[in-house]
Amino acid sequence: MGIHLRNNLLKKTSGKELIQELPLEEKDNWHIVVLNNDEVVGTLMLSRKSKKTAQIEQVAICESMQGQGVGQKLIAFAEDLAQELGFEQVFLTGRESAWRFYEKLGYQTNHKQYKIGRVQIKEFTKVLEIKEKVKEMETNG
Repeated sequence: MGIHLRNNLLKKTSGKELIQELPLEEKDNWHIVVLNNDEVVGTLMLSRKSKKTAQIEQVAICESMQGQGVGQKLIAFAEDLAQELGFEQVFLTGRESAWRFYEKLGYQTNHKQYKIGRVQIKEFTKVLEIKEKVKEMETNG
């Protein structure tokens, strides 16, 4: 799993306690990893925030893989999964170093900011495209 990556890139830098195993409150969430030669180089967690909103959490990309499209593909995969599961939008919080990345992917911010430990956080949302209905309209129209 991506626990090692989460600890190194998220927990240590924010001053939060490291995790040793998957927290029980995460057992019903969808954990997604990116493998490169059997090594976890990217991870995120998708959870249910409400009936219509999924939340992307704990996004971490190995430093050596950053800037190579891994994060972008991982987020796109999570958005597709959220849509397949029936969610209409995605919510996430991002640290300051990732704000432009999320904006580039079409996420909108409500400008709400706060600190978690030593890290400045901002909230983002994205309405998911209704791909099936668009395809249906194209074939019928």
